[in-house]
Amino acid sequence: MSAFVTLAEIERALLHDKPRRRFIIPDVLPAGPAILFGSSGSGKTGIAIRTAAAIAAGLDWANRPVTSGAVLYIAGEDLDGAKERMVAAARAVGREPSDLPIAIMEVPEGGMTASGAKIAVCAQAKALAKQAGIPVALIIVDTLAAAFGPKSQDDATAAGEYMNTADRIARDLQCCVLSVHHTGKDESAGMRGSRVLFDRSDAVIRVKQGESASFVTVEKMRNGRNDARFAFEIEGSEIDTSGGRISVQVTRNLRALEDATGLVEGKDRRKPTIAEEMIAVLSTIIRNGAAPLEAWKVACYQRWNDKNPASHRKVFSKNLKQLETSNLVRLEGETVTLVTHGDTEVTNKVTRLPERPSPSPSPTPSLEGGDVDTGTGRLRGDGAESSRFETEIGETNGRSSDLPRRAGRESPAIDYTAAGDGDARTGTGG
Repeated sequence: MSAFVTLAEIERALLHDKPRRRFIIPDVLPAGPAILFGSSGSGKTGIAIRTAAAIAAGLDWANRPVTSGAVLYIAGEDLDGAKERMVAAARAVGREPSDLPIAIMEVPEGGMTASGAKIAVCAQAKALAKQAGIPVALIIVDTLAAAFGPKSQDDATAAGEYMNTADRIARDLQCCVLSVHHTGKDESAGMRGSRVLFDRSDAVIRVKQGESASFVTVEKMRNGRNDARFAFEIEGSEIDTSGGRISVQVTRNLRALEDATGLVEGKDRRKPTIAEEMIAVLSTIIRNGAAPLEAWKVACYQRWNDKNPASHRKVFSKNLKQLETSNLVRLEGETVTLVTHGDTEVTNKVTRLPERPSPSPSPTPSLEGGDVDTGTGRLRGDGAESSRFETEIGETNGRSSDLPRRAGRESPAIDYTAAGDGDARTGTGG
């Protein structure tokens, strides 16, 4: 049983003890549990990694001072990708990776809801602090879903257990425990899972993708302002490895939104459907109006290299049939022809896909594909099928589901000029 503390003892502590940490970044990151969430491709992992680099380097974050300290990154998915992106982020802020007190670990066995999770994480954080000679200021859990364990995020009891762990770690170390999280199927409804996740967080920060940039909004701050807003872009950046130079994505030009003269936050970009992606990929390899079917398959599989390879063949076949039915492509033997229509916008402006090995396709259970209006030949733009692809395939791997579809090792550089009401972002990065 815990012993009580009298008000007299509390007052003496407030007046004479070392003051407790309240913020890691004023009005952005508290010294407590926080959640950073956004849709796939919004840049949430990118901004989390950029934040880690700034805190470890003691650099301002969008012109705000930071409490510098060591950073522990708990990778629930794409461990190798996280390592590469963290190295690139260090160089992007002008520091040698070896100079930054950042460490990466896997999720404790059983997930962050397990009884021993707090002990395991605190032990690693304290070891890092001892090695670095500086206290830990930030712990990132990426993603909450991958680190949650076998229990359901929708269950209030399980969500409470997760937040208990995050809160106790934050109080023990006086740091921020930042959980990277996804939106639900209805993105307008906010982050997925039990309402307990929102209620128990000291801060909730949303990342949204707009017309020409991504935007960060502090939607909740327990002991401060909850309206701070920022903007940033994500671009490709190259780093050296033993296998040669690779391109990964880094956050650039992070700034307070009030400082971004003339920049207006756009509506959320509609994700292209799977069929639209296939058309865009076809546009990059077509010659004299036609391309080999097998080359198209390979290029599409490369496009989906962050998804479950076992589903590629089924997804390709299903959407190919829809594109043929709507007379957007014509298949003649092993050659495919892109059919043009006066009122369709599916032949988007695209940059060439980088050459790299493609996953080996194999059949899998059925998956919904792109939605085509057979009356007009126009691809419908609600993005529902693309979202299902992200949900049912992307989360099994998660490699680049957080990355917009632009430059970088994990995502080919495709620049969509969206049909209908789509707001495709131009340029590289994501």
